[in-house]
Formats: sequence, C-alpha cells, structure tokens
Amino acid sequence: MVVLLTLPFVLLLPAVVNAANDWNTPCHTGECSYDLHNSTRSGSVRASMTISGSTSAIADLTPAAGWQILDCNATGGAQDIRAVCTGSDNDCSHLYQNGAIGTVVRLPDDCGNMPFARIAAEWTHDNQTLPADIASNLSRRADPPTVRGITIDTQWHKVDPNHHGQVNMFVQGATGNQTLPAVTTRELHERGLLSSIGHAISTVASSVSQALQALSFNVDKSSTTSLSVNKPFTLLEKTKSCPASGNTPARQVGLTVDVNAKAQAEINYGVVASGSIVPPKVNDFGIFADFDAQIDGTLDLDAFAIVSIDSGKLMIFQVGLPGLDFPGILTIGPSFQVTAQAVAKVQADLKMTVDLAYNINGAKLYFPPSHGSSTGTFSPADTHLALSANPSVSATGTLQANVIPAVLFGINALDGLAEVDVELDLDAYAELDLTLVDSHGSGFTGCADVKTGFTVSAAANGSFLNLFSKSTVVSLYNKSFTLFQKCFGNSRRRGHPRSLLGSSLTRTIEARDDPTCGGSFGNTTAMTAITSETVPASSIH
Repeated sequence: MVVLLTLPFVLLLPAVVNAANDWNTPCHTGECSYDLHNSTRSGSVRASMTISGSTSAIADLTPAAGWQILDCNATGGAQDIRAVCTGSDNDCSHLYQNGAIGTVVRLPDDCGNMPFARIAAEWTHDNQTLPADIASNLSRRADPPTVRGITIDTQWHKVDPNHHGQVNMFVQGATGNQTLPAVTTRELHERGLLSSIGHAISTVASSVSQALQALSFNVDKSSTTSLSVNKPFTLLEKTKSCPASGNTPARQVGLTVDVNAKAQAEINYGVVASGSIVPPKVNDFGIFADFDAQIDGTLDLDAFAIVSIDSGKLMIFQVGLPGLDFPGILTIGPSFQVTAQAVAKVQADLKMTVDLAYNINGAKLYFPPSHGSSTGTFSPADTHLALSANPSVSATGTLQANVIPAVLFGINALDGLAEVDVELDLDAYAELDLTLVDSHGSGFTGCADVKTGFTVSAAANGSFLNLFSKSTVVSLYNKSFTLFQKCFGNSRRRGHPRSLLGSSLTRTIEARDDPTCGGSFGNTTAMTAITSETVPASSIH
C-alpha cells in the first residue's frame, strides 16, 4: 500500500529534473538544463542537470541567446574567450542584467569542457576582427557589434550570492539507454503541481532518496555494463636453496600462494545530487548500484618451509567504467578492480587447492544507507577442496587469502569542494588452520580446519561534506562457511580459525619473511591426501 501511495510522486521526480537540453531556447527565465545524452559530450551514461535562480543569475552564451563564440578551447576549462552578439540586442542584453560578472552561463558544446561557467571578467576585447562569414552577415547593420572578452571558469566560491542570488542545482544520471520524460520545473508549475520554480528545486532537493530509487527501479538491463576477469597471479613466492647437512640432502624450501582471479559481473549505477552552485553546496547525494556477479576463483598453496609473511594488498586487474561528468559541478569516475592479499604463518610441508566460488543475484546497493535498503541474494557455489600434507613433518600455522573484486566510484563535487571514493567490495576469502604433528609414521595427529567466506559491503575512504564519512558502511552480506573440519588421533579441535588480516598470531612460529632451512624439511616422505572433494553448494553452511 505504501508503494501505491508514493509512486505518483516518485515518478514525477525524474520529470522534475530531466529537462530537455533545448539549444533553440535561451536560458533567460531563471532556469536552465543540460543533458549529457543530448550533447556531443555524451558517453554511456545518460544524465541531466537543472539549475534554477533569478533571471539575472543565469544567462546564455549560445546562439539561442544571440551570442556567437569566436575563440574558445573546446576541451579546456577556465579560459578567456571572445564573443560577439549576432542576434537581437534584446536577447544579448540579458547577459548584463544586474551586471555580467558573477552570472552563471550556459556554454555551447564546442566551448569548454563544462556545461555551465561563471563569468569572472568581461571587457571590450582588443581584437575586434570577425570571421568572414559572421562579418558578412553583420555587414548590413548600421552599428557593428562589439567583440567582447569574457573570462569563464567554475570557481563558484568566488561568486557573491548576495549579488544575483542563489543558484540551485539538481543532477541525476544512470547507465543504460532509458529515456526519462523531458518535463521542466516550469511546466510542472504551470500545471499547478508546484507553487514556484524555486520550490520545485527545493522539493526535489529534499527527495533525493525517492529520485534515486525511481532511477534504480527503471534500470535498462539491455545496456548493462559487463565486467569479466580471468587472471592467474602469484601472491606470495618465497624460496630458498638449502645445502645438504648430515643425513639431510640439499633441497629447496619455500612458500608459494597463487590465485586465479576469475569473475564475471553485470552492473548498472546511478546518482542523484542536490544543492547549489552559488554558493557551492551539496545538500544531499546518493548513489545506487544494481548488480549480478559470479566469482569462480581458485587459491593454490604450496608450503615446504617455516615462514611468516604478508603479501600486502596487491592490484591484479583494473579497468575504467563509463562515467558521469559535468566538469566543475559533479564528476563520477567509476572503475572495476581486483585486489588480493595473503597472510601466512606456517611451518609445514603441505599443498592445498580451494575454490572461491560465489553467486550474487539481483543485488542493489544504496549509498549512503539513508537512501534505501540494500538487498540481494548471495550464495556459495559448488566448491572444490584438495588438501594434502607430509605426515612425517609437523604442520602448524594459519593462512588467510582474500580475492576482492570491487567497483570504485570516484566522486568530485563542485570543482573540488568535496572529493571521496566509495568502494563496493566483493571479498571472497579462504582460511586454513592446522595443528598436525609428526606422528613418527603412524599417520596424522592433530586437527585441520578449512573455511571460506564472502563479504559484500560498501564504504567511503573519507568524508563527503557532512553527508557521510569513512565510518559509513553498508553491509549486504557477511558469512563464513566450513568446508572441512577434522581431527586425527585423540586430538581435540581448538575452536575457530583466527583472522590474520590486521591481527597478530599467538603462534610460536618466529616472524620471518624468508623461509628457514631448519626443522625436519629434509624428509622426502610422499604427501598423504587429507581430503579431495567437491563440496556441493547445498552442503556449505
């Protein structure tokens, strides 16, 4: 019942802010819109922004308003340009209402990399020459127009809001090809739905959550961004040649941890932000991610050493994703990456292979969490485990390895006023805990525990104004699974394995980065299988 009551308002929110970018109509009414998917700056993300203020606060430097830009770097930011009025004096004079300095202007697509800029300075340019075609069109005028020099930039903090008044802004965008209704705030006002243009923006600004959810529930699955990685990588490799000693022959000791980072994912994302560019302020911000994923990685351990080592977090793979970019106002630069880390503190002669296999279906993230409930279906897949050890060598210690596919959203608002990264992690890990002692040829004595786990969460790497901070975390899933747990002889299990990341072990194994030649590692007794099985997903709990 709640959905039915709120749905009409939710459906109106995209219409409020997704005004068509009409290059034939000048921005002279105190409102202006810019649509990425209607411009040559278009990418794979459709986005729209609307600004609203007094009629003197917002102006237009496009041909629709009578202006022709003569010299402008199409890909540059802050710069000096030349412009001339080729339209009517009435159209061009709008720029000078209450003075041109501090006015927010819409720029044509071939001038600057930003859709809107502030006028920092304006003067009669020393260079009054005109291109031949423009000069010919203006030749019949009694008074030739004056070429103006204009400095444009996005230093919004330098605009005095007491001069032209506040300029509000609302931005929304999402991946996909869905087309949102092109209805302006003024049209809604004319229909009697809103009391004023200013109220339109302020109403939307207080309803970012509804707008974000409206976007997320209308995701165009036909143009989903597909991600794939299949990359073998060595996390740890420490070896040492040991000379012969007494009855112990020369041998190679060491530790190798390999991962095959294999994952596929499909993701759509969207963003909604409200606030003002004069003065520069973000009142509210939200991002959503709609995703499915399959993780099918493998961890291989080969240990024949006494060693204590941490690989640190290593980058395995990284690629950029389609971004949303209104330079100087809001930029979202997403990327997909895979990192991995292994921490080992072992004294053992053993081998292990274990799958890191999980499925994610219909997951939806809202960040920060105040904008919606994040949900999804998360489950382990069939998992192969093979573990073998030398029964003539005591095997003790712990290993933890993590493979972490992640989507990072780099956020820059209002020309650097606020910058932060929001990271969505899909952390698949395995833990091995051993206390197998030398049984002098009578088989294993001790315990072996193998667990895997999966954590899906999103967090920021810092503060974003007063909207969220580093402590803001959205947890979608966090669970560990017992793959194998067995004690041999008269041994008793000691409890759960300890997490190694960010902690210290109470093991008596001396901390060392390099393998040692000591111990009983001259024994070449054949490996004995402890287990080799594929655990069905239905049995993993």
